[in-house]
Amino acid sequence: MDAILIERTWLMILGIVLIFLELLMGAASGFDVALVGFSLVVGGLVHFYSRSWEYGVVSAIIIIVLYFILLRPSVRKKLLITTQKIGIDSLIGKTAITTSAISAKKAGNVVVDGEIWRAVSLHSVAENTPVEVLSIEGVSLTVAPLEQK
Repeated sequence: MDAILIERTWLMILGIVLIFLELLMGAASGFDVALVGFSLVVGGLVHFYSRSWEYGVVSAIIIIVLYFILLRPSVRKKLLITTQKIGIDSLIGKTAITTSAISAKKAGNVVVDGEIWRAVSLHSVAENTPVEVLSIEGVSLTVAPLEQK
């Protein structure tokens, strides 16, 4: 009797194991493993009541395919955590204009978002040249000419 019960519930057991693995991972996969586990549990129920493992596996596969095609994009969009740069980190990637010449040996100044900043560069940059802010260290911006990124 126990062997028959296990034979009729293996899909459900596998699905429950996947759900617990997802919980242990802290939803690292974006709940994909848990939803596949849920599909296997549903397929296991179909297998249990229909007494046909083929029906159970086919129904689990159909649910998994439908999830990945129809629901996964919207689930991913809701779970996606975006970070916004705030403060001086928001300057990285912005375009600035040099107000004085900059060389590899001599710092200069740039204007970005209406503020004047001290800037250094590995390249020589003439005055009134557009540059991109690459990083910030202390009170100095590291910049590069837009054409030499």
